[in-house]
Amino acid sequence: MPRTHAAPMPASLRDGLRAPRHPARAVRCPHCHASPGAPCQLRRTSRPIPQPHPARIAMWARDTANCPTCGARRGEPCLDNGMHRHDSVHHPREQAARAEAARAEAARAEAEVRRLRAAMAAAHPDRGGTDAEFIAARSRYENARRSS
Repeated sequence: MPRTHAAPMPASLRDGLRAPRHPARAVRCPHCHASPGAPCQLRRTSRPIPQPHPARIAMWARDTANCPTCGARRGEPCLDNGMHRHDSVHHPREQAARAEAARAEAARAEAEVRRLRAAMAAAHPDRGGTDAEFIAARSRYENARRSS
């Protein structure tokens, strides 16, 4: 029986199935030197790994949030009995950084929904748009609203 090729998956579905990216990918990894946005990789084989290295997460948390445990400000390393923690941060600081990233992502999604709503209104036939433009704009708006 001949094998047929399936149609490629639409980008809107593919993006929904992907695992969410860790916000620490916004900084360069001090362990494997992966550039911002790129996944961390194994040093010997250069094979990408699913989660960022702990040092990258610590650097991201240090640059993103103040530490509620030791009082270190953004950009400063955490302190333990007056000694700097160079490769790690206190767990509450990492949690605060994750909460900050979640708030920023929610605000970004909300702004995108507002932008798409304005584009939908501008494409309405009563405002000079066509039926096809309005239907496409409404579809984009509804997809963004559902995903947020």
